[in-house]
Amino acid sequence: MTFASTPAGTLAVRHATSLAAVDRAAWDRLDHGGAPFWRWGVVVAAEQTRTFGEHVGALPHVLVVEDGAGHVVGGALAYLKFHSYGEFVFDFAWADLAFRARLPYYPKLVVAAYATPATGPRLLVAPDADDDLRARVQDALVGALVDLARDAGASGIHVLFHPGSETSVWARHGFFERLGVQFHFEAGDLRTFDDYLARLSSRKRKNVRKERRRAREAVDEIVWRTGAELTDEELDAMDRFYRNTVEERGGNAYFPREYFRQLARLDPAVLEVVFARERGLPAAGALYMGSNTAMFGRYWGADRFVDALHFELACYQGIERLLATGRRRLEAGAQGIHKLLRGYVPRLTRSSHLLFDRRLHEALRRATRAEAAAVEERVDELAGLLPYRRDGAPSA
Repeated sequence: MTFASTPAGTLAVRHATSLAAVDRAAWDRLDHGGAPFWRWGVVVAAEQTRTFGEHVGALPHVLVVEDGAGHVVGGALAYLKFHSYGEFVFDFAWADLAFRARLPYYPKLVVAAYATPATGPRLLVAPDADDDLRARVQDALVGALVDLARDAGASGIHVLFHPGSETSVWARHGFFERLGVQFHFEAGDLRTFDDYLARLSSRKRKNVRKERRRAREAVDEIVWRTGAELTDEELDAMDRFYRNTVEERGGNAYFPREYFRQLARLDPAVLEVVFARERGLPAAGALYMGSNTAMFGRYWGADRFVDALHFELACYQGIERLLATGRRRLEAGAQGIHKLLRGYVPRLTRSSHLLFDRRLHEALRRATRAEAAAVEERVDELAGLLPYRRDGAPSA
C-alpha cells in the first residue's frame, strides 16, 4: 500500500491484481463518465474468462484510493504489456525507434479499457468529491501509476482514450498528449430517426432509405435484445459473428468464447444486441454496450453477406435506438470513413504518454506535436464531408 499525505488528510492507494478483490458497489459508485468499460462486472467477466493475463502478455493492475475513513474515493486500471496489440493508438513506430536507439520499450504500462477504443475517465473519482479532493485523488493515482511502472521495469506509461478534461492532470505530471480521430454520432437536438433523416441532404436521405429497405427485405426480421433477455444461444451466435468479422479482417479476437456469456451474467444492464433473424434464428448481429447517457458500438458480424445489412445493424439501428431512449452520444469505435457519410461527426481522441528515458520522451513529444497539427487539419477537412444540409447539422 502506498500512502499520499496532504494537509487536508491522508489518502491511501491500495494495489491489487484483480478487480474482483474490490467491493463492487464502491467501485461502481465512482464516476465512470457514462462509459461502461471499467464497471466491475465488465472487467471481472474478462478476468474470469482469462481475457488478459500472463498468457497474452497483459498483466492487470488495480489501484484503489481510500480516504481516512476507509471509503473508496478513486480508482484506476492498468495493464503491464509486453506488446502493442489491441490498443488502437498505434505506437509500433515508437517501439522501433526505441529498438534502434538500443532502448527497451517493453514492458510498458497501459491505462485503458482493455482492447477497447472508447473514451472514458482513466482516473475515477467519487462523484461527490469537491475540487480539492478530486485533485488530490487524481494526483495520488498518477503518482501510484508512476511508482507501479518504475517498480515493474516499464519503459513508461500510456494513457489511452481519456477525456479532454483529464489532459491538464496528465500534463502537470510530465505527460505529453497525442491526438487521434474517431467518428461519433451526437444527437444534439434530434429526438427521432425522422428528425435525423430530415437533417440530411436530399441525396443522402434517399440513400439511407434505400439501404435500410434493401437490408430489411433480405431478412425475416430485426429485433433488439437487452442483456437480461439474451439467451445463451443468442450470446453464442453473437460470439460467432464477432469471430467471423475478426477472421475476415485478419484481426485478433481479444475476447475468448466464454466472455459474452459471462458478461451477460455479471452485468447484463450494459448489453444491447440487435439481431437480423432468418427462419427464427440469428443470422447477423451487432453488439452495443452503454449507460443511461451513451451507447458504444462494439462488434458486428454475420453468417453470410447481405447487402447493406452492416449499415442497418451497426449504424442506423444504433442511431434509432439512441434517439428512442433519449441518450445523446453513440461512439462507434475505431476507423470507418463510412460512418462520416452517414452523419457521424469527426471528433478528436486523446491519449497521454510518459517515457522514462528523457531522450525518447522528448523525441516523441516533438513528433506528436507536429502530428497534432495534421490531425486537427484532417478533422476540419472531414467535417466538410458530413451529409447534413448546410442548415441541418444537429445542434447542441
